[in-house]
Amino acid sequence: MSFSSKIKEEILKTDCRNKNCSLAFVAGISAFSLSVEEECVKFSVDSEDMGKKVSFICKKLFSIDDGKIIKSTTGNAGRSFALCYEGSSADTILKGLSLKNSLKEGYVENDISAFLTSDEQRFFIMGAYLGGGFMIDPEKTYHLEFVSKRERALDELSSMLDSFGEIPKRVRRDKYIVMYLKNYDSIENVLNIINAHKSMMHLTNIKIEKEQKNELNRINNFEIANIGKTAEAANKIIEDIESIMYTVGLDSLPDNLQEIALLRLANPEESLAKLASLSGLSRSGVNHRLKKISEIARELE
Repeated sequence: MSFSSKIKEEILKTDCRNKNCSLAFVAGISAFSLSVEEECVKFSVDSEDMGKKVSFICKKLFSIDDGKIIKSTTGNAGRSFALCYEGSSADTILKGLSLKNSLKEGYVENDISAFLTSDEQRFFIMGAYLGGGFMIDPEKTYHLEFVSKRERALDELSSMLDSFGEIPKRVRRDKYIVMYLKNYDSIENVLNIINAHKSMMHLTNIKIEKEQKNELNRINNFEIANIGKTAEAANKIIEDIESIMYTVGLDSLPDNLQEIALLRLANPEESLAKLASLSGLSRSGVNHRLKKISEIARELE
């Protein structure tokens, strides 16, 4: 099951708290998935479970019979089911969402001014995610979006999200309009708003793992860079020692410098710390003597 589907599964397990929350929930779904076709109201749904959930709420909310769940080949974005209502039940649903709606007009509006409390707005956003929401696997990237052909649906949702401090961006994708969030904190906030707390915790764990991996990579890169610098410095001092060896000879060096020069030649890949351990000197003492050797080599050039 995809990450996005798990979010929807969590939403479907959430119970509406009262009549207004139920209405907000259905309004959110209808904004993105409801259509009027031949005097029939259709909710495009992802699964039979989603269809049953919407049908159950509509039955309680509008005092109508259960809708008919059918296989659909015309659903939104590859959805394979539709929850259908005809006749008076269809008209009741449309009028319940807004008195402006009509089976003859073929368009749907919501009276979102009725949803004033944060709970009602949360349930509207839950419904909107079920109707038109999608989230990419956060292992790949942080991206949550709502997709619709109707600008009004996104306007309605945007006003709800704005009340929770989120202002998504929009872009047109072929015949659809996409409203999206790409910031981790914003996506985490939305998951909290829609009660997808398990998904939110999973998202948090993924973020922590990514940060740990990035920190490990940073440390590794730092260590690799240091190894490179150490090797470069060692090669340079070896060149200086060999320069002295082939011009005036190492015997020309004071005993203390000659000793450390021979030690470096015998251990070309070792760090200063290792040379200090082998020589019985401090690291700074080894470094000081090697610098003196380099100075002598410069003077001989």
